[in-house]
Amino acid sequence: MAELEILARIARRRKWSEEEKTALLAEVEAAGGKVSVVARRHQVAESLLYNVK
Repeated sequence: MAELEILARIARRRKWSEEEKTALLAEVEAAGGKVSVVARRHQVAESLLYNVK
């Protein structure tokens, strides 16, 4: 029998400062409202940029 290796990935939540949130939103506006481009650049889900307040 072949050995089976199980890899566990520990996901940690990022903590965003108000300055970081503001910078991300400003970047979305500078990109002409292209949330997908900014999300891809920062490796975050698009939904996070829609929910930033």
